[in-house]
Amino acid sequence: MCSRIISLVEEGVRQKDIAATIEVSQGVISKTYARYVELQSLQNKPRRSRRKITSEEQDRFFCQVAKRDPNASTPTHQKQFLEATGISVSVETIPQRLRSRS
Repeated sequence: MCSRIISLVEEGVRQKDIAATIEVSQGVISKTYARYVELQSLQNKPRRSRRKITSEEQDRFFCQVAKRDPNASTPTHQKQFLEATGISVSVETIPQRLRSRS
């Protein structure tokens, strides 16, 4: 759809007419073309991700603890990590790190 919008705008078709043809708002047409002009690409802008609170070494620690006691709950792993490193992580972080390391 984006490539169609760009080609129609560059052919000189009015944005209002393109919006009616594609059945989207004129703002979508305007923003899509503005993004194309700015980036010279139809791809989205690169975004920053949130910085990880744990290091690679600490992620390995998660895996070691989980391997030692695979039946322990995530809050138990969380407590062990806090005691070992002094860093408090959320309960969601631990399964994410385990999945990324496997």
